[in-house]
Amino acid sequence: MKKLLLAGIAAAAFCGAPALAADMPVKAPAYRAAAPYDPWTGCYIGANAGGGWAHEDGTFLSSGNKFLDSKPNGFVGGGQLGCDYQSGSWVGGVRGLFDWSDMKDTSPNVFNSTFSDHTRISYFGTATARLGYLVQPNTLLYVNGGFAWARNKHFETDAAGVVIFTSGNSPVGGTVGAGLEWILAPSWSLFVEYDYLNFGTKHVDGSALLTDFSLKQNVNAVLVGLNYRFGSFGKAPVSAKY
Repeated sequence: MKKLLLAGIAAAAFCGAPALAADMPVKAPAYRAAAPYDPWTGCYIGANAGGGWAHEDGTFLSSGNKFLDSKPNGFVGGGQLGCDYQSGSWVGGVRGLFDWSDMKDTSPNVFNSTFSDHTRISYFGTATARLGYLVQPNTLLYVNGGFAWARNKHFETDAAGVVIFTSGNSPVGGTVGAGLEWILAPSWSLFVEYDYLNFGTKHVDGSALLTDFSLKQNVNAVLVGLNYRFGSFGKAPVSAKY
């Protein structure tokens, strides 16, 4: 009888052990916070296209007479490369842009209407810093500013179309602009931008005309561009892990 009692107690203890273990406190897993998600942080490369228009005034230095009033316009297109850093709703960055240009104009010479003056802007480029604010998580409103340069060609033809004078110059100046950029999909963004380039008044060698002249110039451009972003851009947010 004693043996049966001991066997019963042992069996009860064996069956109750799992339930007792289930009631024991379990150590909570370590909490891992979600990694920060800054979709605008990273670098990018892209292409752009649009239209441009400019204004050029030319004046002979020897006499002060104005000889050129040109307003070239046309297609522009090229590429850009830059990097951004996001901090909360603010995004700052730097960018370099280079565009080929078909902006050109032909006008009658102010001294001899049988002659024609031709102006063409072959290309322009900018190196800028920009600062933007996120009006939506995927929409950036920004302004930019920095340095600008361009390449101009000027030539004059007579009534028969024969070139009687040609010159070129590469002015350097400043630029300001503004735009909107949208994240379309992971690693891709689209932007629309207006830029104003001002080159001030430059001295130009006019030895073919037997006198130097000054050239005052500004350029305007409206661009639509597509960027491919890399680095941390486009990564999905990381959820909290346990």
